[in-house]
Amino acid sequence: MSSVPLSPGRTDEAMESDASDFPQDIWDGVEALQLELQRRNPELLKTNSGAQTQQDSSTPRASAKDPQPEPTKTEAPALNRGGEGRRTNEADWSSIPDVVLTTVLGMLPVLDRINMSKVCSTWQEAAARPLVWQRFDYVVECPKDSPIKLESRIEELRSAHQQCLQMVETYGDKVVAANMVLYCMESLEVVKKMADKCKNLKYCCLAAIDESRLNMLDIAYMLSDLMSARLDLHGLCLKNLYSRIEGDYSDIPVECLNSSSLLKLSLINSFRGANMSQLVSLVNLTELTISPHHLRHYWLSHLTEASLRTLNIVGDLDLLEGNDTFRYPSEDDWRSLNKTGQLHVNCYNISVGSELLCPGVPVATLAFYDTFLVDVSKLPQMTEFYSVTLSTLVSFTTFEGLSIRQKAEDSTVLEIVQKCPELTTVAVPTELCSSTILLMIQLNPNLTDPLVREDLIKYELNKIPEGLNVSKEMHDFTEKNFSREMFVPAVSRLLKRRWHPLSKKEYNQILHRRYFDW
Repeated sequence: MSSVPLSPGRTDEAMESDASDFPQDIWDGVEALQLELQRRNPELLKTNSGAQTQQDSSTPRASAKDPQPEPTKTEAPALNRGGEGRRTNEADWSSIPDVVLTTVLGMLPVLDRINMSKVCSTWQEAAARPLVWQRFDYVVECPKDSPIKLESRIEELRSAHQQCLQMVETYGDKVVAANMVLYCMESLEVVKKMADKCKNLKYCCLAAIDESRLNMLDIAYMLSDLMSARLDLHGLCLKNLYSRIEGDYSDIPVECLNSSSLLKLSLINSFRGANMSQLVSLVNLTELTISPHHLRHYWLSHLTEASLRTLNIVGDLDLLEGNDTFRYPSEDDWRSLNKTGQLHVNCYNISVGSELLCPGVPVATLAFYDTFLVDVSKLPQMTEFYSVTLSTLVSFTTFEGLSIRQKAEDSTVLEIVQKCPELTTVAVPTELCSSTILLMIQLNPNLTDPLVREDLIKYELNKIPEGLNVSKEMHDFTEKNFSREMFVPAVSRLLKRRWHPLSKKEYNQILHRRYFDW
């Protein structure tokens, strides 16, 4: 998401550094692309030529009777689009470096890549390069709040399905990572084709949507075929693979459990009735993601003694969280699981009052999605259990009103930061004084990634709570820099990098991408 998220957010400095490292030929290619876009879109050209327009307005206009000079033509190598002798003013696409064209094609959705490869021979050659097809996404875009159902898009989906089958047939040997959304039997056909053609596949994510028309037996057979053919798969992620029919259960295919190459396995809301003790045969597994009700000490101990180092626990509020029939590992169980001190547990969407969060759990990440899960007054006591291991504390809400009802005291946040010296990331959706944020960073040198919403900062000098170990130097620095004008530069100096508070949109996007994109 270390944290579960596989794609952590990037800092501005990192992006600037990447841009400065681009060779000149890439910039030349980008300029050629811009010229072509301007030629095809006169409005864009008109907008981008404001300076020239102002200059023209300052010179006298010629009357209609005055002879008009003929416009000068800038000749560019013509691209023959049909018809001999046809000359155009199109940009010279042949000057675009291969690395630019290949990178752009690789960033497009699969169907767009397929269509772009049919434009000309140059693009067809670029589309045949391995970099373009390393990632394969087979996704049905059907937002939950959209009234459009899959049945109304059946012809569109069938057409896309056939094109994806052809793509796997042609370029399947270049695919390294695949992300697929399963919605009907045709989706399973693509997976079976991948099992046959994608000989270099290393990472695969399979997810089902609510409208999917699949049963667990079909899914189990599909997984069996995939794992039998791809014995060297390194990562497998299964999301929402459960039957919508009551009583339709299936165990995880044995082929998934006999893979010596599998390093990462995610079972997110999948195979709800499966017996997880079968996982003990995955002796090389280093990272496992499961639901809370799957936790059992007797099979976890086998994995931790072998190679398991990261355990991600993802709660599902609509499923079995809080069900008293499940016995979570006890404090002693967790201590035995982590007797080597190498196990890291990341908890997502686990209620603060859950019996799962007991002392002894080597929690590295606590991420709460919606503040109604969090009893803020209990956080200092709970985080004290994990003071040696906790590195990330995130609370994220989609309900703005809850930020007021669950308002955290500045002193509470300072207490948590001081009790957990290993904290590197903190994000709470509540108002904080600018002086509190400055003190947080000074009290904990490891706090290098404070995520703060700009609209929730109060530029005030708050009274320092009793019991905090605040030196005179810290106090003077805070008093000098809490104002709106001084605050951001002061935080940047403390972090030794450029920092800025986030807009509400940036804040939500970063947290969702890092911690809640399941």
